[in-house]
Formats: sequence, structure tokens, C-alpha cells
Amino acid sequence: MSDKKNIFERFGDSQVWKSIIRSGVPRTRRQRMMSVLNSVFLHLHPVRLPRHAVKLKFTWCMGGLTFFLFLVLTISGILLMFYYRPTVEYAYTDM
Repeated sequence: MSDKKNIFERFGDSQVWKSIIRSGVPRTRRQRMMSVLNSVFLHLHPVRLPRHAVKLKFTWCMGGLTFFLFLVLTISGILLMFYYRPTVEYAYTDM
């Protein structure tokens, strides 16, 4: 049992752990703000969102729209890969 405890203590004191968890448990509002600002993951994914921020008219379905445009780009790229001939005499007619 002491071997497991020793492993966890060594991992808790390692540089990897300190790079993932930069500070302890935030107790005040300022410590919470600093932990969010110092962490890229927490900075990109906020803890609280206002109620209006998740409404459809605010977001405009940007994730779905981006995925749809990615599919259009992929399908058109695959079609061009099969039908486009990059030579001088056929390039204009293939488009």
C-alpha cells in the first residue's frame, strides 16, 4: 500500500502534474479568475454562460454550418480529384 502512495506522491510532485494543475483549489473569486486565465483549456471553455448565449439566434448554428461547409468542400474536392485534368487544353473545360 505504501508503494502506491509513494507513486501518487511522486506523480503529484512531478513537473508533469505541475504543468497540468498550475494552482490548488481556487477559494476566492480572484483565484478562480486567475486559474481560468492561466489555463488554455479553461480559457476556451468557460464555466458559466449567460442564458442568451446558447439561443439559436445568437449562435446561428455555427457548429452545424461549419460541418456542412466542410462536407461541401470535401465532396467537391473528391469530385475534382476524379474529373479535373490539370493540362492547358482541358483545364478551362473541366471547370
